[in-house]
Formats: sequence, C-alpha cells, structure tokens
Amino acid sequence: HNSAWLIENAEEPLLLLMIKDMTEQKQARELNRQLQIQLQHSQKMKAIGQLAAGVAHEFNNILVGINLNAELMLLTPENEIPETFRGPLKDIQKSGERAAELVKQMLAFGRKKEPNTAWVDLNLLISENRNILQRILGEGITLNLELNPNTNPVWADEAEIEQALMNLVVNARDAMPEGGTLCISTRNVEYSEDHVSCELNRLPGAYSQLSVKDNGCGMSSETVEQIFEPFFTTKPAAMGTGLGLSTVFRDISNAGGFISVESQLGEGTEFRIYLPQHQGKTVKNKSVEAKSPQRHVVGGGETILVCDDEAMVLSAVSALLEALGYNVIRASGPEEAIEAAISHVGKISLLLTDYNMPKMNGRQLAKQLTQLDPEMKVIYLSGMARDIPDFSNADQIEVIQKPAKLGVLSQKIRTVLDGGVVTRSK
Repeated sequence: HNSAWLIENAEEPLLLLMIKDMTEQKQARELNRQLQIQLQHSQKMKAIGQLAAGVAHEFNNILVGINLNAELMLLTPENEIPETFRGPLKDIQKSGERAAELVKQMLAFGRKKEPNTAWVDLNLLISENRNILQRILGEGITLNLELNPNTNPVWADEAEIEQALMNLVVNARDAMPEGGTLCISTRNVEYSEDHVSCELNRLPGAYSQLSVKDNGCGMSSETVEQIFEPFFTTKPAAMGTGLGLSTVFRDISNAGGFISVESQLGEGTEFRIYLPQHQGKTVKNKSVEAKSPQRHVVGGGETILVCDDEAMVLSAVSALLEALGYNVIRASGPEEAIEAAISHVGKISLLLTDYNMPKMNGRQLAKQLTQLDPEMKVIYLSGMARDIPDFSNADQIEVIQKPAKLGVLSQKIRTVLDGGVVTRSK
C-alpha cells in the first residue's frame, strides 16, 4: 500500500511518498478465508454424515426383509422352484448384498466413534495386502510398490488406513479402464511452518507419506475441488456411491493426518496421504487368519423368542429360523415379548431382539426376561450395532449387524446356544 502528497513551500514543491508493507495483513486475511472455507466444509461433512447414517439405519430394516427372504427361497429344494426363478433370486441376493455394503459405508461415514489405534507399519500393511490389491486392479493394470524401508510407523486405526488404501486403489482402477500402471510408495517427509501455515489440519512436523499414483484419465481442477464431498462422483450411477473418497478424508483426518491430490486430464492422478510419524517404534508382524466362507448351520429344535417392531424384519427372521429347524415365538414389541415369555410352557433358549425400539430397548427387554430365566441367552440384531455399548461375556449376548447374511446369523445363533465364546459381531 502506498500514498503520496504534494507539499509546496517557498523554495520548490516536494513530493512526500509513504509506502507501507501490507504483506502480513494480506496473508492473515487469506489464512482466515482458507480457515473459514475448511470449517464450513467440515461442518457440511458432519451434517451430511448424520443424515446418511439416519437414512441408512431405516434402509437396513428394509434390506433384512429383502435379503433374508431371498436366501430363504434359495434354500428351497431345486425341484420345488423352477430354474427360471433361481436366476432372478440370485440377482436379488447379489443386489441386496451390494445395497448392504452401501449401507455399511453410509453408517461408517456418519458414525463418530473412537478409533482402534495402534502402531501401524505402512510398508507391512501394503505388502500384506499386495495380492488383494492386484486382484482389485485386475490383469490389465500393473502394480508397482516403491516402499522406503526407513518409513517410520504411525499411530492410527489400521483398519481405517487399510480401507483408505483400498478406496484409493479402486478409484485408480476405475480411472484406467484401458489398463495402465499404479504405483504405491512410502517415504518420510518433513513439513515446516511455511508449508502448512494456510491449512487447517496441517501442523509442522515429521510425517509418513503414502502415495497412490495412476496414469489414468485424470481430473479437471473443478472436479479436484469436489472429490472429497460426500456423494460426489463422476462415475455412472450404477458404479459409484460418492462415499469412497469422503470416507478416506474423514479417516485420515481422524488419524491426525491430511490428504492432498494432484491431477492432470489425460495424464493421471496422485493422492498423497500424510500421517504423523513416531520414530523409534517397530511393529511386530501379525498372523493373518484365513477366512472361510460362512455356510448356514441348522438348528437343534430349540425355542427362540424373536422380537422386532418392524413387521417385515420379524417375518423374515422368524421364517428363516423356522426353516433352519428352530421353534419360533414371534413378538412385535417388548411388551408382547414379555407376555409371550410368561405364558410360554417350556424353555426359551434364546432371545433374538432388535436393540433400537421405542419405549423399551433391547437391553431393557433382555434384563427383564433374563430375570425370569437367568439361563436365557441373548442376541441383539441391530442396524446400529457399533453404537451399542460393549458388554462383558457374563452378559451372554452377541451383537449382529443388520442386514446379516444367512450364514452369519445361523452360525452366531448356533455358537451362542452351544455356549461358545461370545464376541462382538462387526
């Protein structure tokens, strides 16, 4: 900023020129503007997340009826269902599973939970998932790993970092429909105050960087500005949900880190994840349990009391349990369940109840019924399973996330009835 004045005196005119350095003021205004933009973005992400979680919770109950009824019909002997019907039934089942995965993403995006943090070796995490990543990419895309062996571990939720990596790889794959090369690299980086002064979540210090770079179609600058917005996607309607990158943004922020992106149309895109590093720490290798496909387990004639205030859920779950060989008592609410338990002649081995019900939740119902019969075991079936408080094994309960598959539901019930180790279902 400068100003000038003309001063006249008896001898000769003088020009007074004043120059003031406004650099700091301009930088302060720009910083304030950037902070306001990022704060608004954070508030919008939170509001949309809460809305998404609410919609997902209601949608879960609908999916239970669709998925379990489809699986129930597929249990019918082949000679009783025409082959022309089995194909559409399997399509319904697959569509239901896709919808269930979308609901899981929506619930995860909207849920505010404490992360399960531990020391994470990024190189180890990437190496252990190399085969999975290559299967995601397919045969037409080459996967290159450039892992700096000196990259320091980070303190984060390993599952969230792994999911972030998977989302970025899926995004890169979709950007290379004709094939290409994907490079995943790690390294140590140092950020000074000069680098981070205009960023809300970026603090000076040492970071471990995880980079995912493709040579795909790239993005315009307008697209780059929106890619972390919930439900924003450039993919066709049937291919993208718009939650993948917004979930990555949230998970990396939860870990105290940040993410940047550089992209050029026709050249490719590079995402860089920065996580605060902790030097001098080592992470022990961990065993990876092989996951076998879950198949349905038949019942042993035990009596199960099923309680759910959603008629479709109550009908689908009860019919499925009856098909598996259990005796089922149906209750459309807690009061009806209590009356049924009191009037029933014989032993009720298990209470399978929705957790989130009006007037009386599942835990309150279980408390009353187990006072009548302390040996009665309990399973909560809930669309918001991770929001249910943790319980001790003494509670003899299991939590199953809606919409559960037939194999998961039948195996959990059998495990609880047989007195197996009770663990919280994810």
